[in-house]
Amino acid sequence: MLGLPSAFAAAPTTQPVTVASRVTLNLLPVLSAEEVTPIPRDSVCAALASGMGPDGQPLIPGGARLLNAALPADEITDAVLESLSMSFAGSGLKIGNDLVLLTGPLTWVAQGNAQVMVATFERGTFRGFFDSRTQHLRERLLLGVSGSQVCVVPG
Repeated sequence: MLGLPSAFAAAPTTQPVTVASRVTLNLLPVLSAEEVTPIPRDSVCAALASGMGPDGQPLIPGGARLLNAALPADEITDAVLESLSMSFAGSGLKIGNDLVLLTGPLTWVAQGNAQVMVATFERGTFRGFFDSRTQHLRERLLLGVSGSQVCVVPG
């Protein structure tokens, strides 16, 4: 069994596993990364900021997760794409009683010194198949990469 980072250790919880937390969990070993807390205001997460605060500093979005990757910087964007594609494309990824499918295209776009991307997922009940009779939820993630930093933001 793989060792899980303490933030994801199996423990009783009432919080459902989110797509953002699962993506973060998948990226940690792929990028040989460590999570950075607290998130510095000058990190790549600032490229995904939802605006500026009264002090003129970027407002880091709620739920943002910052990873510091050990991979060479020129390999990080490809590793993120591959991880998302392998985990969520095709037959999707089962999370709890749900199946999560990657439904949108994955394209990095330059934004300042960062590369940013929106990943769109569809989450629905899994009963041995993706149940088309139930309502599916659309979930988005914003991802940003700059240097060795990767930011994952639910949105």
